[in-house]
Amino acid sequence: MTMWFLVAIMSLVYDGDQKDVYIWSEPTFANEVECVDFVQNNNYHIYDHLVAEFPRDQLDRLLCVEQERLKEFLEDSQAEQGDSI
Repeated sequence: MTMWFLVAIMSLVYDGDQKDVYIWSEPTFANEVECVDFVQNNNYHIYDHLVAEFPRDQLDRLLCVEQERLKEFLEDSQAEQGDSI
């Protein structure tokens, strides 16, 4: 079964086009509709959590991402960081 994750991308850009990203490991979702419903029903809680995590940044966007696409994104991000070090 494929899982979906809620991902926040923050606004500030640093270190050569890098942005802070926050991935919720809990809850996970069975499909995109569940994820979107969660965001709609918990948007204040989500926003408050992000303000606590990134007090000097603002939310750029929230995404509901399928597990395989998230895995690819994380692998690409790690490869880019490795290239820049």
